[in-house]
Amino acid sequence: MTMRFHQRRFFAYLSGAPNLHTLSFVSSQSYTLVTTDRCVSLLSYGDAGYSLYKMEVDALRTGKADVVASAVIERPATHQSRIAVAYAVGDALFLQILAPHHEPLGKEDGAEASGCGKFELEAAPTCMFSVRAVGSNGGVFYGVMVCCTDSMMAFGYIESRKDISTTDSTAVCARLDNDQFAAFFPELATFTHTILAVNIFTSPEKDQGWIAFGCADGLVCVLHGSMQQGCLGGPFKMKDLQLNGPVTSVALFPKQKKTTKESTSIWCCNLLVTCAIGQAVVYEDLYSTSNEDQTSEVLVDSDTFDSIFAGITADIDLDGEVELLLGTDSQVMLAYKEGAGDDSNHAEDATTNSHVDESSSASPTSLDSSHNIWNELETISVAGEEVHPSATESSLARRRKWQRLARSQWDLETFGAIYSLLWRDINHDGVPELLIASSTGIYVYEADPVFVIDKLEHVLAALHTSSTTAQ
Repeated sequence: MTMRFHQRRFFAYLSGAPNLHTLSFVSSQSYTLVTTDRCVSLLSYGDAGYSLYKMEVDALRTGKADVVASAVIERPATHQSRIAVAYAVGDALFLQILAPHHEPLGKEDGAEASGCGKFELEAAPTCMFSVRAVGSNGGVFYGVMVCCTDSMMAFGYIESRKDISTTDSTAVCARLDNDQFAAFFPELATFTHTILAVNIFTSPEKDQGWIAFGCADGLVCVLHGSMQQGCLGGPFKMKDLQLNGPVTSVALFPKQKKTTKESTSIWCCNLLVTCAIGQAVVYEDLYSTSNEDQTSEVLVDSDTFDSIFAGITADIDLDGEVELLLGTDSQVMLAYKEGAGDDSNHAEDATTNSHVDESSSASPTSLDSSHNIWNELETISVAGEEVHPSATESSLARRRKWQRLARSQWDLETFGAIYSLLWRDINHDGVPELLIASSTGIYVYEADPVFVIDKLEHVLAALHTSSTTAQ
C-alpha cells in the first residue's frame, strides 16, 4: 500500500529565513521550537488546530537583531522550562533566557515571554541543544550546550535533589565555569571540533543512551553511556567516523539484536549521517567487535544532489521499523526502507558497493546512482502498460540493504529546499506527524486516515489470531 500523507497546514515564516536547526524537538513540552534568522516561534496544537506563534522578545522587536540559534532548557516536571535564544546585534553576541507564557497562546499577536537572564557571548554558536547531567555531589544540571567554532559553553540551572522534588527552587540560571563544565561534562571539556549537528537517543528501558556529534570538518563522534538519575552520563565508549565535507545532520536509530544466549538481546548502534557535499551514509553496529558486523552504505541517489540538508528516521509505514528520510536542496525528499531478505547478503553487498573506510579521508560514493532519480529504478506506466527496469538494474537495487522508495510508494510533494525535518506526534492522536521546514515555510503532514485504520485492523486481526491460537 502507498504510504500516503496529506498536508494539513502550511505556515509562512513569520519573519526571516530557515536554517538546518529550524525545527527543534522539545520532549517535555507540547510545542515545537521553530527558529529563523529573525525570530523564534512556537508550533503547537490546540482547540483551534495547529498554531504558530512568534515569541515576543524585546531584543528582537527592533528588527536589528539576527537570531543565531535557540534551544530549550528542559527542567524537572515541577519547574517551568526555559527557552535560550542566541542573537547578534551588530558585532555583539548575546544569549537570552526566556520563560514562555503559555496562557496567551490563543491570541493572534504572539506568545509573550519574560526574561530570566542575559549573557554576553564571545563567539557565535554553530549549534545549541538541551542537556542534563549529574554532578559528583548528586546535583543535576539542566541547561543548554552552546557549541562554538572551537569550544563549548553550558548555561542553565544546577538543581539539588531537594529542589528537583519541590516547586520552590532557588537555582539561578548561570554559565558553568571551567571547573564546573569539566565536572559535569568531562568528555566534552577538551573537544575542539566545530559541532554542526547533534542527536541523542535513549533506550526504551531508560538504562543507556547514545549521543552523536556531526562536525564541520567531517568528523562524526558517537558516545555510548549509561543513564543516571534520568541523565546520560559516562564513562563513555567513543567511536569516531570521518566524512569529506561538513556534516549537516546525524540521526541515531539503535536496534535490538538477539544474542546466542536464549531470550537475550543487545542494542546495536546504527547511525544516519548527511553531508553538505550531497550524500547520506548509514553506519550499522558501530560498537561491534567484529569487523564483519560493522557495515556502511551510501544511500543510493543521495549523491546526485548538491547538498543533503536534513536526515531523520521515521516509521512512515507504521510497521514498527524505521525508514530513512532525506531533505535535499532541490525540493526533493527521498525515503528509504530496509530491504527484505537475508541480512548477511545485504550487508556484504552494501560493503562491496559503497564501503566507507573510516581510516581514509576519501569521500564515499554511491556507485549505482542514477542522474534522474525517478527514472531507471522505477516502474513507468506507458499507454496502460507497465515497463519494468532491466534485470540488471533490478538485481542491483535488490542487493542494497537500504532501498529507495519509488514514487508510487512515496507520494509526498514538497516545495523549496528542505532545511529541517521532524517526526513527532504534536496533535496527540497517537500517530506522529511529519514536519518540514523548507525555504517556503513550515508544512505539517498527517498520515492518511485510511492507511492508519488499515494498519490498525491488521494489528488487531493478528492479535486476535495470536490469542485464539494460544487458547
